[in-house]
Amino acid sequence: MEPNTVISLIALIFAGLALAISLYESLSNRPKLRIRVSHRIMVGGGVSEKVVVLNAVNVGRQPTTITGMSFGKNKSTTHYFPTEFHAYSEKLPKKINPGEQVDISFIADKKSTFDQETLTLEELLRSKKLKAIVYSSWAKKPKYFEVTE
Repeated sequence: MEPNTVISLIALIFAGLALAISLYESLSNRPKLRIRVSHRIMVGGGVSEKVVVLNAVNVGRQPTTITGMSFGKNKSTTHYFPTEFHAYSEKLPKKINPGEQVDISFIADKKSTFDQETLTLEELLRSKKLKAIVYSSWAKKPKYFEVTE
């Protein structure tokens, strides 16, 4: 092989590597959310209330703004569970930088009709019928997450 051909092949290999690294960086350089659901009891003023806390942690590399959180069955807007924020819940929208989190508290024992059943949010979550739904400024569509406790 001629020296020019060898140099051209080496340059082609390095260009391909640079392209692959650039694509990887552009795809991974975004916010990534980790979602958890927990059951808690809020105590204050001599009153205790059961709440369900939806926690979102930004484990990605870019900040994002959480604009909404809810629960639903699937991607159909007719299958959202009507939820009510607890009075002491954090307010949305909220910007979360990498490593930061937001906790949204929902009233757990308020009954609502969902999928032709009248249950509380807590009962539905324990039955694994709901998914957590998170709206953020980074994504055009809401993200659906399996509920894990």
